[in-house]
Amino acid sequence: MHQVSIREIKPGAVLATNINARGKVLFRRGHKLLKRDIDFLRQIGLRSLPLSDKDGGTHRTGTIGEETREEAVSVVTDVLNDFENLTPKKYEKVRGIAEKIVDDILSTNDLKVQAHDLRSHDEYTYRHSVNVTAISVSIAKLLNWDARDLRSLAAGALMHDIGKMKLPYDVLRKEGVLDREERLLVERHPVWGFQLLSGKSCGTPHEWAVARQHHETLDGRGYPDGRMDADMHPWAKIVAVADIWDALRSNRPYKNGWPADKVLALLNSEEMKAKLDSQALEVMNQIAVPYPLGTQVQLSNGEVAAVVEQNPTDSLLPTVRVIKDVSGKEVGDSGSLYVLQNEYSITIHQTVVAG
Repeated sequence: MHQVSIREIKPGAVLATNINARGKVLFRRGHKLLKRDIDFLRQIGLRSLPLSDKDGGTHRTGTIGEETREEAVSVVTDVLNDFENLTPKKYEKVRGIAEKIVDDILSTNDLKVQAHDLRSHDEYTYRHSVNVTAISVSIAKLLNWDARDLRSLAAGALMHDIGKMKLPYDVLRKEGVLDREERLLVERHPVWGFQLLSGKSCGTPHEWAVARQHHETLDGRGYPDGRMDADMHPWAKIVAVADIWDALRSNRPYKNGWPADKVLALLNSEEMKAKLDSQALEVMNQIAVPYPLGTQVQLSNGEVAAVVEQNPTDSLLPTVRVIKDVSGKEVGDSGSLYVLQNEYSITIHQTVVAG
């Protein structure tokens, strides 16, 4: 199930849950929406709907459209899997999808990062690259970068992990904590990515810098070169923030993805503020949603609820629907709806399921 803005839903989308209003079931789970259904639900004030993962509609997942995202994953997969035969001509495929990603982001004012692409572990590197790109370009857009630089940033972000393809398969896919020797090997991937791209004259020096520096930190404790703030490329500083966000939010064979509010808390800790660019982090705080749609939260009154609608003026106070009472019993469709902005006595205590 994924929650989708009603503005992005197309006829043919399939409902993942019953839709209730005024004490009645309007549409049941599994209903395939018609245009008139979508128009009606919009007219009665619904801003988003829970759709089945197998729906037939197209929609945005985060800041870019689903069609663009899947094309980007396909391009990244092809290029990374055949990295040894990369040529400037083949790199034009990266430039082409980078331009589409930028066009998607420039065409929307809704840059909130809440939907998260958590699919096959085997696809992690490819989907992670696309997620990082979408977030990086969104940050740069809000920092008023011009379209040419956004397109080049997108290409660099798509290829930021290309060096990982030189890692032994058992290290790249290891389901557990890396030992010291493996960790040192992994920390070479930025150098390998830089050498591969620059050695084949694929991309620009800006894009090569993203590959080499996305694990550097302002305090000089990053890798591979231990660069300080003044020696870091500004593009790499943005990608570094997006990279940490997506890596922590993602499910891996050896760990579950963190809830969004926990990732934000870490990014804004004093330790991380000393490592990350303050402008990029400030914008990340603006676009990251601490309680994405569908997130399950424990309320201060002991009930468990799911986030069903965002608050455009304060993302810490979404609208939630109760799914379990204080005893832990599921309440079905009868759960209370709380608009937390208006419920001064009820707050979110903690996230209980990653969004």
